[in-house]
Parts: sequence; C-alpha cells; structure tokens
Amino acid sequence: FTGESQVAIAMAQINEQPPPLPPTVPIPVQNLVMAMIAKKPGDRPSSSATVARAAQALRRGDLNSAAIAVPAIATGGVAEDDATRLLTSTGDDGTTRILPTTAQLPADGEVEGEEEEKKKRSPWTWPLIALIALLVIVLGGTLFALLNQGEPDPIKSTGTHSPSPDPTTPEPSPEPTRVDITALGLEGMTCDAATATLAENGITNVTCTAGDAASSDDQVGKIYQVQPSGNVEPTETITLTHYGDRTPIAAPSDTPEISGNPSQVEAGSTVTLTWGAGFSCPSGSSIVGYQVNLQGASWVGGAPSGTERSKQIKIDDVTQESQLIVSYAGVCGGDGSEPRTSPNSNDFAVTIVPAAEEEPTPDPDAGGESNGDLLG
Repeated sequence: FTGESQVAIAMAQINEQPPPLPPTVPIPVQNLVMAMIAKKPGDRPSSSATVARAAQALRRGDLNSAAIAVPAIATGGVAEDDATRLLTSTGDDGTTRILPTTAQLPADGEVEGEEEEKKKRSPWTWPLIALIALLVIVLGGTLFALLNQGEPDPIKSTGTHSPSPDPTTPEPSPEPTRVDITALGLEGMTCDAATATLAENGITNVTCTAGDAASSDDQVGKIYQVQPSGNVEPTETITLTHYGDRTPIAAPSDTPEISGNPSQVEAGSTVTLTWGAGFSCPSGSSIVGYQVNLQGASWVGGAPSGTERSKQIKIDDVTQESQLIVSYAGVCGGDGSEPRTSPNSNDFAVTIVPAAEEEPTPDPDAGGESNGDLLG
C-alpha cells in the first residue's frame, strides 16, 4: 500500500484491498500470499505450519498437496478449472508441475535467506506500529476529554479531524460570582434600602423580619442583624432583622389619693397627696419622674420633682361645693434614649366644701334695750 503518511498507509491496510502482485510471481504463490493477508481471519491459513507445508509443496511443484494445505492456492480469485490449467500441466510421467515463469522459485537456501531479509525489512512493521500508536492516542484522548470537560481535545495534536461541537448543546453557564454581604454595610439601613442594595448585587431572595424592640424612636425599622454574612452565592436567601416598635408604656394601675381618704375636703385646708404605687417602666428602662395633674388645689412649696411620690397640697377656697380632681403619669428613661411619658392614670376625685362660717361672739357690754329706746 502507498499513502501520504504512515497513518494513511495503516488505514489503507485495514479498509482497502491490496494491489495485485506482479505477473512475474507465479499464480499459486500469489494465491498463497493473498490468503495470508485476507481481511477475514477465517479466510487465512490456520497456522504457520500450514503455510510451511503449502510453501514446501509449491517448491516441489506439488500443487495438490499445497491446495490441500491452503485451498485458496488453487481457487483464490480464479475458477478451479482455469486455475488448474494456468498453474499446472501434466508431464509424460503424469506428475503435476508448476508452469515455468520468468521468475522461478529459488532453492531452499535462497528462500530462507530471502525470507530472513524480508522479515528484517517487512513493509508492515512501521505501518502497524503507527496504527497501534494511533489507537493508543485516540483512546487516551477520549479518556482525557471525558475526565476534563471543556479542555482542548488532545486528539487535535495528532492531526486527525475532531468533530465540531453540536450547536444544539447549550453552553455551560459561567459560575456566579459570590457576594461579600459584610462589605455592603446593610446594618443600620431600612429594609427597603437594604433590599435594593442586595438586588443591585444580584441577590433577590431577601426576607425582612422584626426582632427586638427599639430602645429609641430613631432605631425603629433599622436593621441590626444580617444572616448569612461574608461571601455568599447570589442564589442564597438573606434574612434581615430590624428593630421593632418601642415597647409601649402602660398607664398606671392606681389613682392618686389623699391622707385619710376622706369623702370630702374643706376649702382652704392642707392635705397630703400620694401617687406612683401602681406604675412601672418596661424592661431596660426605669422611672425618672412623674407628672401630677391638679384641679381644685395647689402645691405647697412648689411642684414635686424627680421621683418624689408625696407632697402637700392646699385646697382652693370656694364658696360653694366643687371637685378636687387629681391624676398622674409616669416618666421612663435611663436607657440612653429620650424619656417617655405614660398615659395618665384614672382620675381621683373628691368633693370640696366651703369652709364653715364662724358665729359672731356676743358683746358683753351689750345689754337690753337702751333707755332712749325705751323712752322713744
């Protein structure tokens, strides 16, 4: 076989029929050679011993013995009768002999030497080596391509044609870039602002929930916790926790009261007023003061201050019955935020009665009627 490269020659040996031998080679010898290189293993001689017997028979001119060993010697490619006529003729002694040709079979020694030389320089050697190397490269390249998707195909280095990628096969999507959540500075933002910032960085799975109560009004709605933090995949869900509304302050559960708890008080009198027993602040804050509302009285010595819970009041002077009405509210603070005032307590009310009028003292000098009166 001939070809542009060793690979082409090797492929031709596999796929193509061999060219015919020169006509100077006797037909039986041609048939023996063609049988030895038949494509199908079943068409080849069964063993080297069979080939040796056929070759020796051909050297002796015994075509029948050669055909028994390798039947293709008599029938390979030519009708049996024609082959017999072409290959043999019957002598006077009735023996079968090979027709003379321009190239007669050499003697035993010459055959052995020539075969030894052909073995040394057989044209099959390098093509077979190239074929084996090609198969090894193809197998190795296939395994490498399966284990390394997307890497360059090593088969291209052998000069063979690699199939173009299937246009229907989708390209692998690039790996998404991770996002540094901590670097975004979400704490202190509102939920809307933080959600918009995350969306700008490719994160859309966001939940925002209320957590601890705010300690001041300006903390309400501000984010104080972000989970997870650090570098995350854009497909992860980010949970934002913000401060809830401040804990409300409950109204006092009691009402102010005055000493003795009378049913009425006299106008102009002084009594002691107490408050604050039923008030407390939410956890985290403490009582910093009270606001007491008076109606129908005034403070003695000025209004109370700080956490004072008892003080004297003077009942207003009235000429007719009226009402003393008192309520109070607690003030909470101490947590670093602005103080907050509770709702007012229920009203304490008591009747104010006018002060009793003093009866005039009798004049000891005053007697009965005067003489003048009597005389008049």
